[in-house]
Amino acid sequence: GRTWSSGSRINRTPGSAGEAFHALAGDGGNTVWVVWLAHRDHRVSIAGSVSADGGGAWSEERSIYESPDGNVCECCHPSA
Repeated sequence: GRTWSSGSRINRTPGSAGEAFHALAGDGGNTVWVVWLAHRDHRVSIAGSVSADGGGAWSEERSIYESPDGNVCECCHPSA
């Protein structure tokens, strides 16, 4: 905890999470989850990724939820 390493890109689609509505959660060990509002193809959904090594490397992002009504609320902060 005395130094910081360089960051790593989690979201692979530049500009798709411009509002920075995201949530981060951990299990007290090395597993960390992150979810965010993803703006893609004129729709808003929830995307996410997981790290098994405390944030050193991240899984490919994946769709977590897409609303059957079209969009997830654009101004609501997701929870993890």
